Amino acid sequence: MADRFGNGDNVLNVLPMSKLHIVCPNPSTILKKVRENTPKDKLYENVWIVSRDNYDSCNTDSSKGSRLLLRCTTPLALKYYTLVFQRFSAVSNQVFIPGREYYLIATSDGTQGSIDNRLGGNCKHNKMKLRIFVCTSSRDPRYNRKPTTTATKPPTTLPTTTLQSTMSSTTTSSTSTLQTTNSIRTNALTEEITLSTRTTSTSESSTRRIAWQTEAAEEPVMTTD
Repeated sequence: MADRFGNGDNVLNVLPMSKLHIVCPNPSTILKKVRENTPKDKLYENVWIVSRDNYDSCNTDSSKGSRLLLRCTTPLALKYYTLVFQRFSAVSNQVFIPGREYYLIATSDGTQGSIDNRLGGNCKHNKMKLRIFVCTSSRDPRYNRKPTTTATKPPTTLPTTTLQSTMSSTTTSSTSTLQTTNSIRTNALTEEITLSTRTTSTSESSTRRIAWQTEAAEEPVMTTD
């Protein structure tokens, strides 16, 4: 599982008022099968929002404002947390200022006994960490920056907008990939990001879902005329 997410940082550039859905690992959300499915007892994860220092050290020092966002304790149940990148909120720790960067890490190693770990874990050993930059507007250079992940944009006519990201972690394979699939549809965007090990991220949409998963089963896409 070394270098699970590559040697570089995973970066996501978002617009103000975008949404990010962080989804716990769950067999029903698996998108692509690698070699072996990760066992259920390896699907226990946590997600913290932390300072840059804690992001770099994979620590959740509460004196630096670290906050637990999500505890994934039920691998067979669908559970998620939604971040809204809003500048004003009744809850002070849910404010996201345009032009600033925010940091997510996971300090569990996937086992149930590690769910309350506050340092190390998958953040340290598998680089399960994410930098999120809140752009000032759609004209922000970072928002328009060309993503380094592979992406395809087939047209479609569906009127909805979603973005799904999958952070995958497995104990049986030493390689992983971060793949992004963008579907643009009449001014709407659908994105799927699979974070498994070869790295980097993308960012263009208004609604995002990150699934902290292990491995996945790929399903064919069917179209009708």
